[in-house]
Amino acid sequence: MRSRLRRRIRGAFTQDWLEILVTALGVLFLGLAGLFLYGLVTLVVHFNEPNPGLPIAEGLYKTSKGAGLAVFAVGTIVLLLVGWSLAGPAIRGRLRELRRRRGQGPP
Repeated sequence: MRSRLRRRIRGAFTQDWLEILVTALGVLFLGLAGLFLYGLVTLVVHFNEPNPGLPIAEGLYKTSKGAGLAVFAVGTIVLLLVGWSLAGPAIRGRLRELRRRRGQGPP
């Protein structure tokens, strides 16, 4: 039991710290992409609702919703691509390793 803990600690300190930092940054970008996706879905669901009493004209209200759709859509795509390019190889490697341990994946 104790030797397993020592191996894990030693393994954590012998890994490439730049790779760990890049993977963490990629996961952060993927999380932000998830938040942008949530905002996009919320905006799409409530797009045709009438103005809730804001003191602006209807055209300006619809235009701001359209701009929000554009910003959230492009933001989601960009953040997802950047996050996957940074964290994708580490995530795929980890999943491949887990499948190998369980005997479900290719050797």
